Amino acid sequence: MARAALTDISKLLSGNLIAKMFGVAALMLFARILTKTQLAIFPAYLMLIGISTLFFSFGIFQTFVRKLPSLIRENEAEARSLVMTGTAIIMAGMLLVAFCALCWSPAIASLIFHSADEAWAIRIMVIGFIGAALGKVAENIMWGRGQFAATSVIQILDSVMRPPITIVMYYWFGLEGIVWGLAIAQIANALCGLYCVRDIFLGPLPKLYPPRKLIAESLPFYIDGYLWYLKGDGDTLLVSLLLGPAMLAEYYVAKTLYTNVMLVLTSLDKVALERLARYASLPELFLEKARELQVHISRTMVPLTLLAISVTPYAMTVLAGSRYAGTKWPAIGLLVAALVQFLVITTDRAVFVALSGFWRLAKTAIEAAFALSSALLLVPFLGVMGIVAARIVGPAIGGVFGLVLLKRKLRLSLPFGGAISTLLAASPGTILILLFAPPLHGAATAFVGMIAGALIWMGGFALATYALDRSTFRNWMSMLRSRRDAWGLAPVR
Repeated sequence: MARAALTDISKLLSGNLIAKMFGVAALMLFARILTKTQLAIFPAYLMLIGISTLFFSFGIFQTFVRKLPSLIRENEAEARSLVMTGTAIIMAGMLLVAFCALCWSPAIASLIFHSADEAWAIRIMVIGFIGAALGKVAENIMWGRGQFAATSVIQILDSVMRPPITIVMYYWFGLEGIVWGLAIAQIANALCGLYCVRDIFLGPLPKLYPPRKLIAESLPFYIDGYLWYLKGDGDTLLVSLLLGPAMLAEYYVAKTLYTNVMLVLTSLDKVALERLARYASLPELFLEKARELQVHISRTMVPLTLLAISVTPYAMTVLAGSRYAGTKWPAIGLLVAALVQFLVITTDRAVFVALSGFWRLAKTAIEAAFALSSALLLVPFLGVMGIVAARIVGPAIGGVFGLVLLKRKLRLSLPFGGAISTLLAASPGTILILLFAPPLHGAATAFVGMIAGALIWMGGFALATYALDRSTFRNWMSMLRSRRDAWGLAPVR
């Protein structure tokens, strides 16, 4: 079980990392040649396609993920019926969203870019809205069916297409070409995803899944979807509304490291949810798998996130240069938020799979409420750091509430001892590097500094782990040996 899950995580993560390498290279270019207001096109696009897929989805995406892992094994005809009916409802709603966006493009541009003159960008983005909806349908079907290798391939293809298309279109058509490039790449990504799930759409039409039943099952997740967006990508919306497009560009750059670390979380999250959903009807086994998951996350993701924090100052210099020097502390704060999110993955997914949609909605509502209220209270005093602090407060409060739910409803107590010991071993090296590493200017020297800092951190962490927690040290060595053998790097005897 653990080895198969690790393999699936590796499939997803490899695709994600390769995808992001191309994206980071494109960002390094655009951060140096565009003004901050122009660079805001990228986070605005990502923000709007996320919102556009929510309006008339009715929570059906979450129902795909929740029901398909078991349904696809027990009743394939019903699984096809669920997918076909759900997809028809989602796309009908997306066409209505697209029409409204075209009609109200000047108002949307005024809200996001603080200028109605940018309505042309909204009109082009509508093409991407449709592609995003189709792509999300395919993505959630593949997630529910456990098609992680196919998901990885699509991510790689998207990474190969999107940055070059965007760059070429920019040099041909200027700023307008960037938006066209993003929209075209979105459609191409959707077509690749649909090809991977074509078997579920081809053939005789299945019996109609009752739309009323589907919407009734999904509706708790519909409201949850808005709250999930608010506590996840809603920070970009708040920066845009409260601080303007120039600060939106700075926040987008600061969020790049967080976004890359979150690739690991997303890959882990998808596999964890699919695995836990398999055991939803087997309570004792479900509880055992949830505890195992928490232990594995504590031993691996806590140190990896602290390693990323330790090299953040140099990484930001490599990424965007001196123009974005003020993004260092927001970037570090966002990585702390990622650390909190890693620690609550198991809690969140156990609530999602094992409890009713009402409790999932309650947990998300509490998390979103604390994140939003914290942001509104802190932004006037701290600026963008108020948004960052809210990203930490929301998941932490939501995680505590989830733990209480699991204890009361399932008698499930998750182990956090491993997380505490790992924090004790990893934190001193991170703090010392942040305090005493000399500032470096220039991408090349900062890159060398980043590599040196990472090596020093890893040496210190290994020694501290050996001294404080021999069991975790042995687990790390075992995992590294298994990865070495899997990659064919074992020494010849």
